[in-house]
Amino acid sequence: MKYGADNASLTGDAAFHGSGSPAVRARTTSRARERQIRIINAGLSVVTDLGRFGSTHLGIQVNGAADQHSARTANILVGNREDAPLFEITAVFPFSFRVEDHMLVAVTGAATSMTVDGVPLPVRTPFVAWPGSVVQIAAVRRGLRSYAAIHGLIEGDSFHGSVAFDPLIGRGRRLHDDDEVAVIGPQVHAPPHGSPSFAITAESTSYPQHWRLGMLSGPEAEEFPGIFDATQGLKSLGDLQVGTQSDHIGVRLEGHSLVRTIGDEILSRGVPVGAVEIPPTGGMIMLLRGRPLTAGYPVPAVVARGWHHLLGQIRPGDRVTLVPTTPAQSLATVYRQREALNLLRARCRTAFTASGTLPRETATP
Repeated sequence: MKYGADNASLTGDAAFHGSGSPAVRARTTSRARERQIRIINAGLSVVTDLGRFGSTHLGIQVNGAADQHSARTANILVGNREDAPLFEITAVFPFSFRVEDHMLVAVTGAATSMTVDGVPLPVRTPFVAWPGSVVQIAAVRRGLRSYAAIHGLIEGDSFHGSVAFDPLIGRGRRLHDDDEVAVIGPQVHAPPHGSPSFAITAESTSYPQHWRLGMLSGPEAEEFPGIFDATQGLKSLGDLQVGTQSDHIGVRLEGHSLVRTIGDEILSRGVPVGAVEIPPTGGMIMLLRGRPLTAGYPVPAVVARGWHHLLGQIRPGDRVTLVPTTPAQSLATVYRQREALNLLRARCRTAFTASGTLPRETATP
C-alpha cells in the first residue's frame, strides 16, 4: 500500500515551490540595496524558507517552515515570492527587532498581537515600519509558531539552494539577541493614505487546544486493529495528548497504545511528512519536516496533506483526534488554500503598486 494518495506530484511539497538559491530567486533590481535590522529579543527563532528541495538523494532532508501555509502567507503579504527567507519564531516570546529604514513587514501564524513602537497593529496585515521603530510580537496563547516576513532577501546560511534551518547537519541561522541581519531589496515608501498598514488581511486559521486532523491509511494499517477494521476500514483515534518530547522532527502522542498483530521487522524506507509511526517504546509520532529521510517503524496512518500546516502549530499539552478522510477531501482543502493565496497575492500586488510602496517590478510576482 502506498502512502497517502494525496501526496501525488500534483500536490507534493515542491508543487508550488520555485527552484534555485534564495539569492537567485529574490526579485531584486539595480535599485536594490542592503539594509540592516537588529534583533532585540530573539526568543527561539531562526531564518528559514519553504525547504531544501532536490537533495534527498544526498541524505539531506527538506526541513523548512513547519507551518508552510503561514510562511507562504507572510511572504505574499510583503510582496515576496512564497519561498523567500523569513523568520520563524517558536514558543518563546516576545520576539522583537529594530529597523533602520522603511520596511514592509507582515506577521502570521500563531501570533495574535504585535506592536510597532508600542502602537498596536493587526497581524496577518502588511504594514510599513518606519525608520528606527521596534517591531514586537507578543506571546502566543495557542499554536506554537509565528512568522515574520520583510520585503526583500533576508540574509541566511544558504546551503543546497535553501536557508532552511537543519540542526542535524549543522546548517542554518539561529537568531540571538543583538544580531544584525541584512535585508537586500528596493526602497520601500510609506503608503500615502497616512496609516502604516494596508486594508488587507489574510484569512485566519483556528489554533484550538484539541485538534482534529484528517488521516489516510498507512502501509501497515491492516496490522493494527485498534485503528483499522477489515469491514469499516480506517477508524477514528481520539483522546491523544501531545507529549513534551515533541520537536521539529515529530509530534509525540501519548495516551493510546496501538498493538500490532505482526511482529516482523520493517526495513528502513522513506517516510513522508505526516507519517504516524509506532515506535517500540509506545505511543505515536507524527513526523514533521525535520524528520529523518528513512525509518523502520510501522506506519498505520498518515496525516493527509490538507492538514500538514497544522502539524507545525501543535504544542505540548494539546490533544489530538485523528479522523479518517479521503484523498479527494484532502486535495479539496489544499486547493482552497491555494485559491486563497492567489487572491491575496493579487490584492497585495494592486495595493503596493497603486500606492507606490514598492516598485512595480518588485511587487508580489
